[in-house]
Amino acid sequence: MNRWYLQDETFVRKGKQFGMPFWQAHAVYLYNKTLFQKYGVPLPDNENWTWNNLLDAAQKLTKPGETFGIQMGFGFEFSWLNFLRSAGEDYVNKERTRTTLNTPGAVEVMQWLADLVLKHKVHPAPTDTSSLGAGNWWNLGKIGVRLSGTGILGQTLTAKPDFEWDMFVTPKSPKTGKRAITANENPMVVTSSTKSPEGAYKLALFFAEKSSQDMVGKFRINMPSLKQSAADPTGWLSTPPAMMKLSLEQLKHAGTLSFHLNWLQWYNETTNQLLPAFRGEMSVKEACDKASQIGDTLLRGA
Repeated sequence: MNRWYLQDETFVRKGKQFGMPFWQAHAVYLYNKTLFQKYGVPLPDNENWTWNNLLDAAQKLTKPGETFGIQMGFGFEFSWLNFLRSAGEDYVNKERTRTTLNTPGAVEVMQWLADLVLKHKVHPAPTDTSSLGAGNWWNLGKIGVRLSGTGILGQTLTAKPDFEWDMFVTPKSPKTGKRAITANENPMVVTSSTKSPEGAYKLALFFAEKSSQDMVGKFRINMPSLKQSAADPTGWLSTPPAMMKLSLEQLKHAGTLSFHLNWLQWYNETTNQLLPAFRGEMSVKEACDKASQIGDTLLRGA
């Protein structure tokens, strides 16, 4: 199994393996190089950039009604959790028995993220679907920095945008000097109730081996879990973007989504409780308190 990038918690339960790795979906930072150059903004510095540099660039790249400096999803995966963990915080404790979104450090991080929308206005609001017109704003060249999962690489290549774009490493927290991103292993799992265990096993193995993994990389569906395929310069690491090798660098800073038995409902509910803060309907502290309260209730029922 050491031939693959692995997250055992997605397919190992009580010491028993129920599947094989398929792809790694982890956070990547893309930037519109053409837009940076148009507005005279220094390109991302992979060694030294912090959140402060990210915000400064986003402010310079934002032109009301024309562009937003940064865009990410309103959720933890690929987005909020990267910043929480860079700052030494998290959304659940190590034992996965307590939601930790209402600690002073976590509230501070979530306030910084909400400020991108409400204070600095460099990020579209959750309800904003039209201020820059119709269509995918990243593909149309209206977003300076796009934070998303690895799947956006294939989507961008398919769209064939008319601007130059590239990738940079997740910036460091200015307080801790640390970097962090989320990564999610999407395995092919065989249930214990299958009527054809041998056939199901062989199919899961087929998806994990080189021929399938090479196709995952070639079409940039997500990053292949097979290390050999992920390191293929003619497949996953082919260009554009020019700095595709940074997708492997990103994994050095990756952590799982801390799955537990009630994770999906817990994740959705805690996310929903935080969204009003990004709409300016309640304070970040109040939203974090509510998210933690509901999250703890769901964890007790796991």
